[in-house]
Amino acid sequence: MTTSVSGPGFTPNFTATHTVVLDHPIDKVFAIIGTSEGHERVCRLSSLCTAFELLKKDTVALPGDAVLSESHVRQVDLSEGGLPRQYFKMTETVSTFMIKTNVHLEGTLTWDEKRKEALYESIAPANGITVWKLRQFEDLEGNKTRVIETIQGHCPALLRRIVEGQTRKGHT
Repeated sequence: MTTSVSGPGFTPNFTATHTVVLDHPIDKVFAIIGTSEGHERVCRLSSLCTAFELLKKDTVALPGDAVLSESHVRQVDLSEGGLPRQYFKMTETVSTFMIKTNVHLEGTLTWDEKRKEALYESIAPANGITVWKLRQFEDLEGNKTRVIETIQGHCPALLRRIVEGQTRKGHT
């Protein structure tokens, strides 16, 4: 069992932040982008996603006064009455130098309905790529929602330029 959940759980060597304002109420936006309700649809919006499968769903409790936005919980043991956590598998197909490579990801999406936060954590074991992606949702006037996405990741030095490029491309 993982006892310390502080931070992303690794030392990042790439980061990205993106903010968008959506012309929809926070409850609708959070349900689609921040929970398992729309997780597959959101992942499949990426042109890289070539396969996706939702797996088991459980709950995880954060220790003490820890909050999701400052934690990592992908490998924390399940617990009764905690935050919902959805496991998934995804394949992204990346083209580099005219060669297509499949990257197989294993991950979780954990969310806190009360704080309007969602945490996507994934690892690509064969490639050594780890991603911690936090989405925070803010209610704005006029039934609008601000979504702030913060990505921290780690990958081998040889893949860093490619992974950083694909991370930025995901926001365009």
